[in-house]
Amino acid sequence: MRFKVGFFLFVFGALILWPAMDVAEFYNVMQRWPREGRPNLWSHLATWDASHFLFLSEVGYVPGVTSCAFYPLWPFLIRAGSWLTGGNHLVAGLILANLLSFIGILLFHKLVWVRFDKSLADWSLVFFLAAPGALFFQFMYSEPSFFLLLMAFCLALYGERYDWVWVAGFCLPLTRAVGIFCLVPLLWHLVNRRCPWRDYLALAAPVVGYATYFLVIGLLTGNPFEGFDAQKNWNVNSFWHIFNPLGF
Repeated sequence: MRFKVGFFLFVFGALILWPAMDVAEFYNVMQRWPREGRPNLWSHLATWDASHFLFLSEVGYVPGVTSCAFYPLWPFLIRAGSWLTGGNHLVAGLILANLLSFIGILLFHKLVWVRFDKSLADWSLVFFLAAPGALFFQFMYSEPSFFLLLMAFCLALYGERYDWVWVAGFCLPLTRAVGIFCLVPLLWHLVNRRCPWRDYLALAAPVVGYATYFLVIGLLTGNPFEGFDAQKNWNVNSFWHIFNPLGF
């Protein structure tokens, strides 16, 4: 938690010393926050994907809008959290992102500890937080919620707690498209441990989760493939590229 506090002090210090923003780029992106008017101090914390998630949490899924490319669990959590922040979705998103990633980091440390030892867990955590990608755990991207679910999934799988495997496995594809691939380690675990057939029911969790994604998007937009259509705006990031290994 000290790491997160120190990080935000550094960010706000940088914004005070170098407050400039590329205003032309701000108006040029697909989605921005605030959606009306000029950028402000908080706009620095709501750029790129965060602006899309704020749109989805505040407005919802609208047919034809590029933000439909993003998966629903994280913006729904922001909307729910805004009930505790007086309707402020930005503050709710920042608090939730840091809370969820903090819990995910603790689960990561615990997972390495129970599999190996405390020393390795401590050093793994140091290198993990030092990686440039750890930046995204501080902002309202979907990485914090996805990371928490992934660590919960791995820890439950290691401890053979298939009830929690079900919960995490169901939620992962509702957070990011790649969540469906938790099927691979889950199947490997079941086969490698020679688990009884009833445990194989856990394989249904990611499938049901992904089916729920299509159901939710279909109910909200009238088109269950609205998210896939919206992905065409980010051609290089299309989910379908996984079926083109060389291009991928």
